[in-house]
Amino acid sequence: MNNKKRNFLIIIGILFIIGGATWAHRHNLSQTEKAADNNPRKVKVVSVSSQYKGFVPLEGIIKGKNEIYLAPKAQGRIVKIYKEMGERVWRGQLLALIDGRETWAQTQIAQAGYNLAKRSSKKTRKYFDKQVSQAKKAKELAKESYENAKASGDPEKIAQAKYNYEMARKQLEVAEKGRDLQKTIAKGKKEVANQQLIASQIVAESNRVRAPFSGIIAQVKVEKGDLVSPERPLFLLVDDSAWEIKISVPTEIISQIKVGQKLKIIGSDGQETFGLIKAISPMVDTYSRKSLIKISLKPSDGFRLGEYVKVLVPTASQENLLIIPRQALLQEYLDNFIFTVENGLAKKIPVEVVQDFGKQIGVKIKDEENNIDLSNVVVNGQWEIGDGEKVEIIKDK
Repeated sequence: MNNKKRNFLIIIGILFIIGGATWAHRHNLSQTEKAADNNPRKVKVVSVSSQYKGFVPLEGIIKGKNEIYLAPKAQGRIVKIYKEMGERVWRGQLLALIDGRETWAQTQIAQAGYNLAKRSSKKTRKYFDKQVSQAKKAKELAKESYENAKASGDPEKIAQAKYNYEMARKQLEVAEKGRDLQKTIAKGKKEVANQQLIASQIVAESNRVRAPFSGIIAQVKVEKGDLVSPERPLFLLVDDSAWEIKISVPTEIISQIKVGQKLKIIGSDGQETFGLIKAISPMVDTYSRKSLIKISLKPSDGFRLGEYVKVLVPTASQENLLIIPRQALLQEYLDNFIFTVENGLAKKIPVEVVQDFGKQIGVKIKDEENNIDLSNVVVNGQWEIGDGEKVEIIKDK
């Protein structure tokens, strides 16, 4: 076989291999596209079936009147935990004890120093009081002798008695001043020792975690033996005697509410109660353009602390608005629409935006005559689907 024929066969073989690889690639690509067409797009949905006429539901969390994380004032290991989650406590009650052997020893030293200063002060006062008492008696005797000398009329005796009396009087003054000075010094030492004792007791108390108010232990975040510090909270204490909800209200509807106004509250299971507006912030947040309001409510059956609820806040609009999450709204040129899922197919629903509530949008369905199922409104994946396309709902794990 000559070289030309051999080279021709080699070229033919290479072209055959390339052609086969190309066909295989196109065949695989075609199969992949077909598989993609048969696999529905995956989307996430929420139910927004409720409509509110003249109200917008704003989400909030039920919290206790006071909620505080309790941490020790000093570092150490937990020796004992006195209260567990769910237990009720009273103000000043001991909740946990931190290892404080060093501070305990310092307290004992300070206590001994104070006791010593107290005894020393008592002895000093007793000793110098005795000195003053003796000086008073000496003065009285000298005075009596002076009076007797004056009665005798003897100038020499009078002069000597007068001198003795003046000396006794000066000695009394010296004794009283010395007593007062020593008392002041002893009192100062006692006060210093007392302050040192108080300071050591405060340090020792930092090893004890107490409840600053009465309430219920909502969380216990540590166990016996754990190393803790002021940066690590031990408990979450909640004053559950009264509840409150804080929500941010858009400026567009803030004029519709006032302090003392009653608002309906709807729980996660549809249970209802009412709360009163306790306070309205005079400030508007620069970025969200909303004002914070505080709603007080009594503890109610069917509700729990930490529960997400809807607060119905009145609006100026009296239309039946469908309240949807902002991410569910899509725009196409000047048209607004949402997607729902019915029987596994995406359905495009034209809507009209009526009010913007921040994370939520108040809309009206343009075609209200048709019975539209709003239990599956798409909030994730809606940009990748079309009207009538087969979709699969992803359920949260």
